[in-house]
Amino acid sequence: MKKNKYSAILILALIALPFMGTAQKSDEEADKKNTFLINLGATYIPDGTSVGTTGSSGFFIPIVGIDYLYRVAKKWEIGLMVEMQLGDYLIIEGDLNREYALDIVVIGSYRATEELHLFGGAGIEIDKNRNLAILRIGVEYNFSLGKGWLLAPNFMYDFKEGIDTWSLALAFGKEF
Repeated sequence: MKKNKYSAILILALIALPFMGTAQKSDEEADKKNTFLINLGATYIPDGTSVGTTGSSGFFIPIVGIDYLYRVAKKWEIGLMVEMQLGDYLIIEGDLNREYALDIVVIGSYRATEELHLFGGAGIEIDKNRNLAILRIGVEYNFSLGKGWLLAPNFMYDFKEGIDTWSLALAFGKEF
């Protein structure tokens, strides 16, 4: 039942995304209202361990992801973050095996400054063993490379049904 509820929310959010923000904007805001990013990083699982070991000493797993953000107001954006964990690990206390999990999170982002973005959202971590709900908060700092290109280190903290994780990533992208 929970799985269907989260799937329905995610599907509705994905359907609504293209229709949001259609109100008229000033010329300045209309110039660059889309951002597309590719992320490379690592997620730390404090209670995780690699497959084949018995103790939980914490575990880093590489991630790769894509983000799409749409500016709906001068300081506000909505978007979608999709990340793939590149490997598998165990959470011994929760008797949980994770294999190449896919995180899909719908976010809202606030531009505290042109460079500093604070974001939060909700979504789902999809895995063949068990899907988990996610609440995410994070911060990103955008370095302009000129002509709309940017480099953006970010930090994210995920609350996943008692299995909290944090991630560091470096994103490369384009505003258009």
